[in-house]
Amino acid sequence: MTSADLLSWLGEASLVLGVVVLVVLAAGRIARLRVGAGWIYALWLAVPAALAASLTPNGLVDAPFSLTVSAGTSGAFGRAADAPGAGAASAFAGTVLAIWLAGAAAFLFCAWRAQRRFARGVIAAARIPDAAEADALARAAAGTALDPRRDFRFTGALDGPLASGLARPVVLLPEDFLTRYGADERRVMTLHEAEHVRARHLQHRAAAAVLRSLFWFHPLAWLGERAFVADQEQACDRAVLGRDAAIGPQLYARTLLKAAEDMTGGGRRMPAASTPLIAINHLKGRTAMLTNHACLKETRAAGLSMIGAVAAAALLTGLAAVAPANAQDAGDAASNLRPVTAVPPAYPAEAAEADLEGECIVGFDIQADGATGNVRALGCTQDIFETAAVQAVEQWRYGADAAGTTDERVMIRFQLAPDSEAG
Repeated sequence: MTSADLLSWLGEASLVLGVVVLVVLAAGRIARLRVGAGWIYALWLAVPAALAASLTPNGLVDAPFSLTVSAGTSGAFGRAADAPGAGAASAFAGTVLAIWLAGAAAFLFCAWRAQRRFARGVIAAARIPDAAEADALARAAAGTALDPRRDFRFTGALDGPLASGLARPVVLLPEDFLTRYGADERRVMTLHEAEHVRARHLQHRAAAAVLRSLFWFHPLAWLGERAFVADQEQACDRAVLGRDAAIGPQLYARTLLKAAEDMTGGGRRMPAASTPLIAINHLKGRTAMLTNHACLKETRAAGLSMIGAVAAAALLTGLAAVAPANAQDAGDAASNLRPVTAVPPAYPAEAAEADLEGECIVGFDIQADGATGNVRALGCTQDIFETAAVQAVEQWRYGADAAGTTDERVMIRFQLAPDSEAG
């Protein structure tokens, strides 16, 4: 695969990403009260699915063969990618790819460094709960898979609870967590972070950060990540409300607002693989979801239908992006065929005398007996070379394996020999 191939895929994938993000955002906005936050969050699976579809093997092959003819010499087969002008295009594609890779590497490094610094500076310095604290946390985390002494830590570096980590997530709590909040509030916060850990939301956020880093140049990648995180928080809230009947929307909303008041002015930027309880820019949407919780008419059938529709649209978008390339490559596949007999064209005397060089693209079909047919010039940089190129290809012969091939083509380059140029 050449740099031009990679650049072409990057363009196709960028188009797919933009279209699918807009589809997910629109579907979520339209159907939020009908299907619920959990189903809306699941819609984001359409983004990686569509990108995977755009990676469908498309039979990438090299460009058609070329035949180079020099005045006074026999022809030599090569590939059209070696043609004059192709090097400049390849160099441009390589430059663009280098810029893209440098940007992606920079964003990935920054995300990795932020997570590493947080782990070394905050998580490593956090303390394990003592026996009394562990008892209180055990009551708050009852019914979850979290262990009070293994999965919880207290730290003075944060003013609100959050889960962080990829391989072994931990729930970090502020030092005054047990005294600042009542038992019901602690229950809400603990269940919220436990749900993040159970549903692997931290890993999902890290994957979203990687995707955004790869498409760092795409505005919808940044917008999509923010919307994805907001939908994840609402899905987590919805799951907690369904887990414990004793936690009602009013208690949940009061707890969020109290935590937001405590964190105002004291928040810090969190690494990608972290799920703070409160992000101020997400608070409005979460409280709106809680307000509408009682009138939400969520149905499994509606959720599955919407996900199916969006997934189908995403896959079709990804496949449609590569369809033109597939069609082109199907035509190019025949270009891997070399003629058994290839008579090189005669270099036109008038062109040699005038020191003219040029190229011709010749199209043709291969008949049942291996002879060429329907030979025609598809384009020449100098008209003087057209007749010589067509007459030469008319004499070519192919093996039995090429019989019936249509729309085959070859580039014929006419170049002056070095001694001719010197003379």
